[in-house]
Amino acid sequence: RCILPDLPSGWAAFWLMNDGVYNEDGSGEDGTEIDIFESDCTLRRQKNAVGINLHYDGYGDAHESMGSVKMLLKGDPYKEYNTYGLEWNENEYIFYINGTEAYRTSYGGVSKNPEYLILSYELSGENAVAEYSDLDKTKEYQYIVDYVRVYQYK
Repeated sequence: RCILPDLPSGWAAFWLMNDGVYNEDGSGEDGTEIDIFESDCTLRRQKNAVGINLHYDGYGDAHESMGSVKMLLKGDPYKEYNTYGLEWNENEYIFYINGTEAYRTSYGGVSKNPEYLILSYELSGENAVAEYSDLDKTKEYQYIVDYVRVYQYK
């Protein structure tokens, strides 16, 4: 449950990752980057939208991605709390927003390996230099996380 930072060039995300994502074998079963939600600067311009995505086979020429699925929220994720969830079972990934199913897929095959959680925030830019042109220095930007819960799937 969180409120996203209201900086247009920012990129807030809640995702899962493991080292198997770098194996270039045509399958996401050995590891997939699972973006439970991400709010990049492109989606930020489309008010009340977050993206869901899956990546596997590394990030080079063999990289596979289903492409970001844009999900619209009823409220403003930059001013109001929203919950984001994932049910990861042996057959598919089921994504939830505010307790309601938002999307389901088995794209690339479902990861069979343990993954770790990441809550991240970064600024867009080039060559590891953040872009601050839209930064209002009189404003405070916060990524407010109320809680993260993880349950064992049975």
